[in-house]
Amino acid sequence: MLRGSVVFRGKEGECPRSHLRRFHELINGIKINGVPADAIQLRYFPFTPEGQAKEWLDTQPPGSITTFANLADKFLTRYHPSSKTTDL
Repeated sequence: MLRGSVVFRGKEGECPRSHLRRFHELINGIKINGVPADAIQLRYFPFTPEGQAKEWLDTQPPGSITTFANLADKFLTRYHPSSKTTDL
């Protein structure tokens, strides 16, 4: 379902903020009774990275990501470090 529709590879020129925004647009349409939105986001996000971005996600220590906000922060830190903002 998500594969191919929202993909992030971690390549130069890709915007991680845009990726998160597109992911939210898509995932917000998924509702499962009794399942918090945060849990749905955590479950489906790993289907969106490919290549080096997938490798990065797979190297995160087990239990180190417990909320989607935590995942988004780590993702942005990795792919949109403050040094990139400073260079603009």
